[in-house]
Order: sequence, then C-alpha cells, then structure tokens
Amino acid sequence: MTKLLRTFGLLAVLFCAGPALAEKYQVDPAHSSLSFTVEHLGLSEIDGRFTDFTGTLNFSPGTNDGSVEFIAQAKSINTDVEKRDEHLRSADFFDVEKYPTLTFKSTRVTHLSEDRYQVDGKLTIHGVTKPLTTSVRIVGPKEAMGAQKIGFRTTFKINRLDFKVGDGEKFSSDTMIAHDIFIEVKGEAAQIEASEKKENSEGSDTSDKP
Repeated sequence: MTKLLRTFGLLAVLFCAGPALAEKYQVDPAHSSLSFTVEHLGLSEIDGRFTDFTGTLNFSPGTNDGSVEFIAQAKSINTDVEKRDEHLRSADFFDVEKYPTLTFKSTRVTHLSEDRYQVDGKLTIHGVTKPLTTSVRIVGPKEAMGAQKIGFRTTFKINRLDFKVGDGEKFSSDTMIAHDIFIEVKGEAAQIEASEKKENSEGSDTSDKP
C-alpha cells in the first residue's frame, strides 16, 4: 500500500510540474546595440545605429516558450554625420515626425539547438509592417552583478524599399544607396525581479483594499 501511494505521489509531481515558465528580461541599453550597415555608391559601407531603444524578452532556456519585442525611436538614428542624419530623419527617408518608431514583435519562438532559436515576427518601419524570420543566439541565464542575465545576438537583412524608405525617384535607385540593409541586434538583458513583478501587479489592481 505504501509503495502504491508513493507511485501515485510521484506521478502527481510529474504531471503538475510541467515545463518551466518563461521569465521576463529587460534589455540593458548600456550593454546592447541596434546597428545597421548599408553600401554607398557600390564603393564603401556606411555604419549607423539607433541609440534610443527598449526591448523585452520572455525566455525559458531550451523551450519554445518565449517572446521578443523591440521599439526603437527613429529620430535617434546616428551615422556620426549630423547633416546626413538630419536627411535620414526627413520625409525623404524615415519621416520621423510621421513615423516616430520602428518596432518588432514576435509571433513565435522555436528552439533549434543548444543556444539557437528561430524567431518569427512582424517588423514595422516607416509605417509598413512585414513578416521577419531570424535566427537568434541566446546564452544564459547566469548570475551577474546581482541579477540573472542573458545575452543575445541576431543579424538579418531587409530591403529598404519594402518599407518605402527612400523610395522616391531620387533615392530609389541602388546606384547611390543600396537597397539591402544589414542589421545587427545584440546585447544583454536582465531578469525583472519577482518583487518588481509583484509591485506592477499590485499597481494594476484597482479593486478596493482594506
């Protein structure tokens, strides 16, 4: 009888435990970057970056349980040449007054192998939304500087004309600015602590309290 009870107890533990829930991580902008490279005149490459961005990752190592969301402020584009940056912010390209943000929101995360994941989602630039699939390397989590942290890196290519960036008569040709933009997103993200989650939950509770 005792053996039978132990067996039922073990089965209950196994069925109730289930997979580990994804933890939420906030991207650390001080140790992360959102950069791009584009060919100019077929002769050289211009590097740039967006300096103002936020991101969250819901992540459970080795599972398909996760999500990714990034938001970059278009006006923060920086190629280290102010005159060029002002032009990129104009209606000729990003039109930042009308389209202030670039966003990515995942629709599915698939664990491929070890630290490799496939992320499918929707990328919105210049008010145009297109599907995007990219391979992401995610390492961790590990304890660092008093918090659980993960590292991430992905690279992918987009065609700027798909997003109507610089698609006017003057700049739509690739003889001056290539159509293909190579993007790299990399950095670190820190786990949102349980206490912070609790505070956020309590702050959203509008019911009367004793």
